[in-house]
Amino acid sequence: MTRRLKSNSLKETQDTSVRYSQILCGRCVRLLWRQIKIFQMGYEEFLLTVDHSVFRIDSALEEKLREAILRGEIWPSFQPLVELKSEAIIGFEVLARWTTSQQEAVAPSVFIPLAEKCGLLDLLTQNLVRDACLQAREWAGDFILAINLSPGQFRDVDLNQKIQKTIRSTDFPFERVHIEITEGALLGNDKSVQSNISALKSVGMGIALDDFGTGFASLTQLHMFPFDKLKIDMSFVRNITSDSCSRKIVASTIALGQSLGMTVVAEGVETREQAGMLRRLGCNIGQGWLFGKAVCAAQASDIITHHRQTSLARNHYTAPSFQRAHELETLYKSAPVGFCFLDDELVYARVNARFASMFNLSPEDMIGRTSDTFMPAMEAACVTADLKRVLAGETIIKHAYKPLNSDRSFYVVNHRVDDDDGRAIGISVTSIDVTVLRQSGSVLS
Repeated sequence: MTRRLKSNSLKETQDTSVRYSQILCGRCVRLLWRQIKIFQMGYEEFLLTVDHSVFRIDSALEEKLREAILRGEIWPSFQPLVELKSEAIIGFEVLARWTTSQQEAVAPSVFIPLAEKCGLLDLLTQNLVRDACLQAREWAGDFILAINLSPGQFRDVDLNQKIQKTIRSTDFPFERVHIEITEGALLGNDKSVQSNISALKSVGMGIALDDFGTGFASLTQLHMFPFDKLKIDMSFVRNITSDSCSRKIVASTIALGQSLGMTVVAEGVETREQAGMLRRLGCNIGQGWLFGKAVCAAQASDIITHHRQTSLARNHYTAPSFQRAHELETLYKSAPVGFCFLDDELVYARVNARFASMFNLSPEDMIGRTSDTFMPAMEAACVTADLKRVLAGETIIKHAYKPLNSDRSFYVVNHRVDDDDGRAIGISVTSIDVTVLRQSGSVLS
């Protein structure tokens, strides 16, 4: 049975979490002082002064948590995963929530570390996965469930058997379960981690690398492990529209993940501007408050019923950035028109053969030179003035540009290129040889 959160004020929720946090912080402070006393008075003398009641707090908290797990006070919530292009639902991330018998909410940041410390994380995870799969099994569609496991759990040699047994008991399809692992689990190249990932993959489960960019995953590890998804940490997404460094990191991460055949997920998407930026950068999936907070099973079922779904397997194709670069290279080489790109200093950064032929040059002759290099002073001054107008925002079209000492005519379009901040980064120039058309009396409009 799905438990609903009773409506409480934000203050009550915060107070509950604060109380649990204070208990843990108080224990830490007391234990720290006892460590200091060890050095001050010697270990043997210190043992005579210890108040062993402080250690009994662990047992009391552990028992409260164990009872909460067994009574179903800790329950699965579901946060939507959305395809950025269409905003169709592709699945949910399963997140743990604790509602006490007094209908108070305890923050995951409080009880998850406690569960791991007390050795209860496996029990909590198995109950959470079982309940989530049983509930989601009743909903229509082929959406996925994304489930987080800790680095310590991945080092458990029996993890694969535990997860398979739990999911199999619910009849929820393995191929619609994605297990998320953080970079911390990859440290030390533990063979148990590799074995568990391979075993989970072998039955059809997906594997996602979570919070990428905040840990120590190397390119070798990305290549070594068969990850299906790469999740960009929300700390990078948060400033993507205002900070060029964050934007470059996100763009590079998207390119890296897709070049390795992974679907890329952005966490912490909160605004339309962030979603639009991620979509333009080629990110596949978004997750965050813009698309919905984590909700109970009944609300998640309602989302599935009333929102369009799409399958991750049928996820609309987004060309990886490295592929787009190859496509652009092919276009420059094979298109029957001239192309070039001038940077904001009016230096030729890219030139194709057809454009260079206007000046009876090769691309290599032009790349790295300024636009006025190949023109007499009078023409160069005029062209430079036009290009500066383009950088200022004006599109300039020349219907019949004739290079010096040439009998050919070209239709030339000069268009400013902006980055995502709207700052001019250069000029795209397209040229078409219209000599024959003009000679036959045609006019290109």
